[in-house]
Amino acid sequence: MRLRAMTRATLAAIAGAALFTASKDAEAAKPWIERPLSLETLHAQIQAGVGFGQYTDGVSGSSKFGAGSNLEAAIGLPFFGELSLRTGYRFGLPGRAAQADYYARLFDHETANMGGDAWANPEIRLRGSIVDVEVAAVGLETRFVVPLADGSNFSIAPGLPVVFRIPKLARIDTGIFVPIAFNDQTQYTISVPAQLWFQVDDFFFGPMTGIRYNRIATINIDTTGAKTNSTTTRTDIPLGLGAGYTLSGMLDIKAQLYMLRVNDSDWSRTIGGGLGVAVLLP
Repeated sequence: MRLRAMTRATLAAIAGAALFTASKDAEAAKPWIERPLSLETLHAQIQAGVGFGQYTDGVSGSSKFGAGSNLEAAIGLPFFGELSLRTGYRFGLPGRAAQADYYARLFDHETANMGGDAWANPEIRLRGSIVDVEVAAVGLETRFVVPLADGSNFSIAPGLPVVFRIPKLARIDTGIFVPIAFNDQTQYTISVPAQLWFQVDDFFFGPMTGIRYNRIATINIDTTGAKTNSTTTRTDIPLGLGAGYTLSGMLDIKAQLYMLRVNDSDWSRTIGGGLGVAVLLP
């Protein structure tokens, strides 16, 4: 109950800050599809979300739900672009089993090595724009995951975000992202997302998909206690739908339904969702 109260208080505080700031400068934020790849210098953004995901019960084999939250803060720096930090909290063992905070990360799914503890491993991201004009934008970013959770390792995730815009109508978010976890055997993912966003006044919505090629490292322990390393590969095709509404040019209310692997025979067990808010502070 205390965690729920903390979550509600956090969301209320963010909404209050947004409305207070909006009263000063309602024109500061651009519409969703026209936003730049990285925050302008000394501009800031705070995000919070809650999400739910599924996990398989080890005893009954049935699918159950867990809940989690996501917290992010970002600021635009001179010369270096945008610096952000995010983590998440999972509510109880079900939230940890489902890694439900992943679904609360609206709409950024390019992450790695979140760990299995109650608090997700902190992720530090530095993103800058190479070019950002009316119809297209290209950037560079690097993410560092600090392995605070038991059994996790340091990870780095370089990326090349790309945006294509149809002014006042739509935007496509894509690029290539390569999260790498430095385990006993290097584990990595090659991810090419594809998100199409449409704008109608202050409302935005669109489908989210892409392709993710995963090289997964595992440790096997035989009956004598000897350890051996092995690797497997898997290709995932996610599918989802996101939507949001911008209030007073400053507060984004966002929601999503997201499926991790639509190409999985058991695809229904990979469905989760999230709801959150983001505040732009000029």
